[in-house]
Amino acid sequence: MKKLLRDRKFWFLVFSLFCFIAIGVCVIVDWAINNNFTWAVYPLISIVFFWLVMMPFFWLRYSLFWQVVVLSVLILPYLYLLDRCLPHAGWFQSIALPVALFGVTAVLLTYMIIRFTKINIWYRLSIASLLLLVLINPLLQLYINNSMGTELEMLDMIANIFGGVVTAGVFSIVGYASSTRKLNRKLAKKT
Repeated sequence: MKKLLRDRKFWFLVFSLFCFIAIGVCVIVDWAINNNFTWAVYPLISIVFFWLVMMPFFWLRYSLFWQVVVLSVLILPYLYLLDRCLPHAGWFQSIALPVALFGVTAVLLTYMIIRFTKINIWYRLSIASLLLLVLINPLLQLYINNSMGTELEMLDMIANIFGGVVTAGVFSIVGYASSTRKLNRKLAKKT
């Protein structure tokens, strides 16, 4: 039993089965209610996209890197398919393309910070959360609101920035405590 729980093929089959069941349920419910495929197309496309993004996790050694690569490559076709399936199409070029490219750049930058810097992992997570939640998220909110012609919700933006600062602060505190504990252990071993 323990070997089975560590087997990636087993977990891939379980994951694939859940995805297949979710697609089946959406298709059956949509067909039963509407006698046609209306809304089931959106979860179907999204579940297939999720399944493809998760594939490296099950099969490749450096799964996080490959998940980032697959996500970066597949996000534009995914958004394009959704744009074509929605009744109010036309948002792909004006909104989705710039936001996706900006988001992919942010994700790749965050991955590089977490993967390649040599500082404490908690400090890396703190920098990444500041980058994503305090800098990137408000910029994306501004761009999307300008593109759609909607008014910016300042309270929402302030809450997001505050949440990002608090998250970064918690990561930094945990990082400091972790560094201090390691330093104290080293000092205790020397004495």
